[in-house]
Amino acid sequence: MPQEPLSLEAGVQRKVISLIETGQNQPTISTITPLARALNLKAAERVAAAQREGQAPPRRGARRPSDPDCSVEAASIPYRSDI
Repeated sequence: MPQEPLSLEAGVQRKVISLIETGQNQPTISTITPLARALNLKAAERVAAAQREGQAPPRRGARRPSDPDCSVEAASIPYRSDI
């Protein structure tokens, strides 16, 4: 999907989408969620896939999956243009 229609559908500025695609920015979960919804994707699945593929290291200071109190892995979304 081109950036402009995605921007309008997700309610995210086109410049933010451009920065994500070019790897100059990693989105927050509040940006990931509307983008995923606009692309008919599940945000949690994209985050998990990115981490499995090694594209998204856990955020600094986030609890690791080996932590018994941690039930969800903390990660960033990949900044590829195919998401």
